[in-house]
Amino acid sequence: MFAAAMVDPSLLCVSCGLAPPPHRRTWNRCTICVERNLPSTYYCGEECMNAHWPQHQLYHKEQKEQAKEMREAKEMLRLASEAAVRQAEATGDDYDKRFAAAVALSAEGNCHAAAKAWRRLIKEQPEDPAAYSGLANVLLQSNHFTESAQTYLKALDLEEQGTEIWAWSVAGVFMCQELGDPLSKDPGWNAGRRTAAEIKEAATWFRRAAVVEHTPDAKQRYEQTARHLDEAADKLQAKEEDEACAAKEKAEVDKAALVLDIALVLGSALLATSLQSLWARLW
Repeated sequence: MFAAAMVDPSLLCVSCGLAPPPHRRTWNRCTICVERNLPSTYYCGEECMNAHWPQHQLYHKEQKEQAKEMREAKEMLRLASEAAVRQAEATGDDYDKRFAAAVALSAEGNCHAAAKAWRRLIKEQPEDPAAYSGLANVLLQSNHFTESAQTYLKALDLEEQGTEIWAWSVAGVFMCQELGDPLSKDPGWNAGRRTAAEIKEAATWFRRAAVVEHTPDAKQRYEQTARHLDEAADKLQAKEEDEACAAKEKAEVDKAALVLDIALVLGSALLATSLQSLWARLW
């Protein structure tokens, strides 16, 4: 235990917590972590690796899905950036050029600079819903769920119903609700886990966004997101139904217990009355 305390915790065997011996700096690494250039996971031996593999396998599955989502999001932003550049070149408008620059910053993942660029555009043209949607997307990437949701709602107020920006903004609001911290004390947005019905509704809005989207790749990604949401909603719905059944069973048990308590009270009262009558006769 003393030796383990002197070693960087990240170098311990992830299964048993054993520190590497003095003659070597680390244990053997997970080969998949090495291949994917991930933070290394170390195992002291094959036994610990096999014991921990079911849990570690889930980590790799989740990491792979997250990496795929990040690639898809970056590709969507890249396509949006190219479209914005073409629009700016066609119009020669200064605002369109700055708009294209803001999209490019978002595509690069420079959230701080992108947010500043979007805010400047909003200040210049406060009635442009696309600028609010762009800012909301950057805030969502930065995990500022409350402000992101509020900004998406502002885009909804300004945008005509049924357009791509409108549908994406509605979907964005649901994403903020789903991803937001349920422990947040921010009164401006009631973040937290959503119900299965709400997630199903979010999937519907993503499909509507796919319908109005003109880019095939982006359309496919909207539809994929809708399918992922449907799958999550189905699992959550099953869980909600199980919880409802359990609650119903508990309520029935509580009701039966209450009836029994009442019966016992009434029985005690009748017994006391009978004893009093008998006592009166005797005396």
